Amino acid sequence: RRRAGWMAAPARDGGLEASGARLMGSETRQPVAEKQAATNSIPWLVPVHQPLELLFFHKVFVKLRESMGVRGGEDGAVHGVPLVVFLRAISRLYHVLREDERCFDPRAYDNNGDGTVTWWEFCVLWKEEQPSVRLLLPERVYLTMENPEMSKLGRILSWLVLTTIFISAGAFILSTLPVLQESPCEKCEPEPLPEFSHIDTVCVIVFTIEYLVRLVTAAFMRTELPILNQDLIIDLMCTDELIRWPTKLQRTWDFVRAPPNLIDLAAVLPSYVAWCLPTRKPEDGGDSSMVILKLIRLMRVVRAFRLGRRFEAVIIIARSMQRSTRALWVLVLNMTIGTVVFGAVMFFVEQGTYEPYTQRFTRPGSWALNTDVQRYERAQEDSPFESIPHAFWWALVTATTAGYGDMSPTTLPGKVTAGICMIWSLCVIALPVGVIGSTFESVWEEYDTEKSAEREMKQSEARMSRSLMDSIDPMSHSSLLRIEVYHDFNLGMPDNDTFVGEAEAWMNIDPSSAEPVDAQLELPLRDNHAKSDARVSGRVYLEYSWAPAERPEPGVLLRGRLTITLLRAEDLVEVDWKTPLADFPTPEGCCDPYVVVTLYPSSPSKDGALAARAERSSTVFDSRTPTWLPNERMTFDFDWRQEGVLARRANAKRALMTGGASAQEPAEVDLDSRLMGSLPQILADIAEVRHATPELAEELSEMQQVARSMLTALGISEPTSPASRHGGAATALVHGEAGVGRRREEQPPPSGAQPCPSPAQDADAGFQFVVPGMIAEELGLVAEEPGEVSAAPSSGPG
Repeated sequence: RRRAGWMAAPARDGGLEASGARLMGSETRQPVAEKQAATNSIPWLVPVHQPLELLFFHKVFVKLRESMGVRGGEDGAVHGVPLVVFLRAISRLYHVLREDERCFDPRAYDNNGDGTVTWWEFCVLWKEEQPSVRLLLPERVYLTMENPEMSKLGRILSWLVLTTIFISAGAFILSTLPVLQESPCEKCEPEPLPEFSHIDTVCVIVFTIEYLVRLVTAAFMRTELPILNQDLIIDLMCTDELIRWPTKLQRTWDFVRAPPNLIDLAAVLPSYVAWCLPTRKPEDGGDSSMVILKLIRLMRVVRAFRLGRRFEAVIIIARSMQRSTRALWVLVLNMTIGTVVFGAVMFFVEQGTYEPYTQRFTRPGSWALNTDVQRYERAQEDSPFESIPHAFWWALVTATTAGYGDMSPTTLPGKVTAGICMIWSLCVIALPVGVIGSTFESVWEEYDTEKSAEREMKQSEARMSRSLMDSIDPMSHSSLLRIEVYHDFNLGMPDNDTFVGEAEAWMNIDPSSAEPVDAQLELPLRDNHAKSDARVSGRVYLEYSWAPAERPEPGVLLRGRLTITLLRAEDLVEVDWKTPLADFPTPEGCCDPYVVVTLYPSSPSKDGALAARAERSSTVFDSRTPTWLPNERMTFDFDWRQEGVLARRANAKRALMTGGASAQEPAEVDLDSRLMGSLPQILADIAEVRHATPELAEELSEMQQVARSMLTALGISEPTSPASRHGGAATALVHGEAGVGRRREEQPPPSGAQPCPSPAQDADAGFQFVVPGMIAEELGLVAEEPGEVSAAPSSGPG
């Protein structure tokens, strides 16, 4: 058996892209549909080859149809694109990928010979050609630094730079505390401790290396590649315009003048400028020339702006300010006019009178007691409104309701002017601020809607990509493993159980290999908003063992037995809060999890329908870290035949070429896997009821004979028809259209008839029963007469 260490398991369609499941087992030849999936697992380094997704070719196909004047998926799927257009698009793609020497014959993909290429033939191209982007070493380095989501090393470097930004900004702030400063000499200005200088030097070196690496590699980064700009490459493929490549100098200049990179440069330059300036001697004291150095040090705060592009709040505020430009201009205009007008008026009414002795303007100030005359008089004080620009400060502080109090009017005209300025500012500022607030709220809602739409689009693209790849390679479903974790409320109804999380993985099952496989999986759970919006966390550990058949029959693609063993789960979400035990002083959340495993062990049927099979595990109560027993195993017998695979592929091809719906989706899309786990038990119960029905019918017949014998012994005649057993508006049982019994009004008996039945007669009537037609057919019950339903042995499986 093949065994190996832990390694990343291939993901597909976004299922494991965010989860990062890990697989233990050696590599085998993967189906074509899984080669694209393997690229979605996050590697340590950016791979050299970046396969193009099938969804990318679907966008190209739609764009080509639109360029020909055909809009809509149906016409495009039916008629396809001409071979000339198809050849031009693929040739331009290879030209962008720098693979001009690659041979390509478009006639090989015209299966029906009508001179056009349909979407199905596009899929065949993707399967056979397997186009990919080959990245150069500088491009891989650039993507590692610029796009951390493409590799684990990129994520580590991104967190390193982010931590360095926090350390640099925090050290600069703490260095201004007096307790963390010291004076080089007795009369020198206090300076930060030397440790802060060392920290700043290390941070500047990190920022410099990161900026220079991106600057140098940006000259080699081809921005026209599909992995960076799909819209641009699609436009180049679908047009006849000349393709012009930017030079290395142009790419470098585009990198330098980008706003985020300008912020990075402004965060690094001040330190180098400060290091180039001459060092101040201790005996020089505080020289005015050092103001420049202080301003340069102040520029270190710009490093905090590097965090802006990493947080959603900054993005929302920036969008709000951008959309509120007109309101901001109105606010600035009104504030400017008001500041000038009220500042000038306040200067003239509060300027006071000129005193030649002091050569200053004085005005009446506060009231004070004059002891000579024993009365209060207003003292004269210097007027703070020395000029109109000085009055501008007062007008601005008053209009913004800051009210520092350093400048205030004391005369009656001045107070009247100040009152008018206050009322004016309330009206002028409130209107634009309200508009800005409303814009901020709308931008916030649009941002949430945009994120939701983006998430739904990714899910839709994932479903579409899976459906398309299923059409090309239906055999890929044989290695798909899906698990779902639910919280058991122990109500006997699976619909009431709470969704805890789900995960997907691709098992290391190779139809062309006859070697057994033992592997272990670590599956991080992910959410599914179609089932629940609750938070999801935790991981599930399981192992599987694949034993292929020794000698498969002709026409059998895959046959063997798969055994899945549940091991444990960790850090599941808290679902239930029960009464705490005596050992726990505070209540703790818990979970009663069980796992539903869904596989596709059987090939599609003759009509191309693919059915899933689900098995449910036992429930582990009161545990967020459940451990299942060693014998918690699930066994699946696989039998994939070529006939079913070809039928499903033919249906998919026919649907894509005729513009109809795509191939039939797997069964798990429409049927809840929790109910699928109960399906075998339901079928077993139906079989048991069907087996017991003849015995019940025989016992019923014996009871009727005993009742008739008792009536004969008592000398009571048996009624000849059910209608004669009831008087008045008697009713009789008849069959309805859907097989459900219903009652029909009948004519009352003649006057000479007995109006009421005897107790014994009514007892005999009580043996009649009504069964719906669908259930009667399933249980083998047949209706003999319109008024009676009896049981008969079943002649077949329903």
